[in-house]
Amino acid sequence: MTEDTSPENLRKFLESDDPAMVMMGLSMAKGTGVEITVKNLERFLKSEDVKTIKTGIMLADEAGI
Repeated sequence: MTEDTSPENLRKFLESDDPAMVMMGLSMAKGTGVEITVKNLERFLKSEDVKTIKTGIMLADEAGI
């Protein structure tokens, strides 16, 4: 079984509300050399919920942003 690392598939992972899915998308992106930007994670970082913002910061750190 091969992973589908197309931009469309990666976007589905990165746009998920589930941080575990986003983390999987980050790992897939790193493995294929796709650059992750703040825009990919802005939904987490612009949230009104502190827990969601903390998750966004953790994901941004993992992405090397």
